[in-house]
Amino acid sequence: MRRFDDHIEPLSRKQSDFILGALENYWVFIVLSNDSGAWSPDRLADATGLPKRVVTNSLQGLFELGLLEKTADGAYRCPKAASVFLHPQDNLWPQGDERLRKYADLIAARKGGTLLEKRFTARASEAELKSFFPLMIRGLNAAEACTVLETGPDTALFSMQFLVRKLFPF
Repeated sequence: MRRFDDHIEPLSRKQSDFILGALENYWVFIVLSNDSGAWSPDRLADATGLPKRVVTNSLQGLFELGLLEKTADGAYRCPKAASVFLHPQDNLWPQGDERLRKYADLIAARKGGTLLEKRFTARASEAELKSFFPLMIRGLNAAEACTVLETGPDTALFSMQFLVRKLFPF
């Protein structure tokens, strides 16, 4: 079974800035880093709903940053597909993380949808609740066991998160 921590690939500041810098860069990278095959600009444009010209520019930028390889027929592939790419922490919080949330909301509204949403509000001890965070994170990371790199009858790109917000003390 794959373990989340065994596939971590840190991104440089420059790579992270490019990926987070535009919705098209992010989605082109996400698609290619989650597939073992090579994709043409046309195929990526069809899959993401982005204009081919924009996709081509994103592919070129990701290639120049060493994140993609180009095949002889002009398609692109990610040599480290299935890795867990980590952005520099200070690049994500809080602006980058909010940008990623907006990117996911936009593409889900256009191409996908919400499969599961579970919410509840409870009064609890913050210290006791925090003691469960490692277990919650392990549960979310365990979903990596479902990761595949090839197209299947019901494969799709899924965004998963676990969010705990402190509302107010009382």
